[in-house]
Amino acid sequence: MFNFDAFLSYFVNPFLLGGVGITIGLTIATIAIGLALALPLALGSMSSHRFLSAPARFYIWVFRGTPLLVQIVIIYTGLPQLGLRFDVLTSAVLALSLNEAAYLSETIRCGFSAIEKFEVLELYCVAACFYLVLTTLWDRVQVRLERHYGRGYAAGRAAA
Repeated sequence: MFNFDAFLSYFVNPFLLGGVGITIGLTIATIAIGLALALPLALGSMSSHRFLSAPARFYIWVFRGTPLLVQIVIIYTGLPQLGLRFDVLTSAVLALSLNEAAYLSETIRCGFSAIEKFEVLELYCVAACFYLVLTTLWDRVQVRLERHYGRGYAAGRAAA
């Protein structure tokens, strides 16, 4: 039978909460590093120069064509045999980032391929408009949050 009390107690379990924090950190690091690697990979794979496109396409082929779990195991247990030793978290970030870069590079490459040659400026102008709308909306939300929560803080300080 399902133990509802145990289920609820796990939401405040320090071990599980620590795991959530690590997962969030891994996700942020993986996306940031993967994105930084993906753009040069995408540009390289689209290049007409073979010395740029061949290595980029090979990288993408390898990392998209092999299981992520195998990549993690190779980085954590295989690279130490070559003298490159990483701790568990570094190995995880490295493997996840390299894998993510391969997938993101294909997304970026497809996005670039979908844009007509003389319509790049127009696309960037539309993207800038979207960005401006989103940041303006978020700014309004943030101002309201600051007013709401800042009021209580200022009142508490004045009373002290």
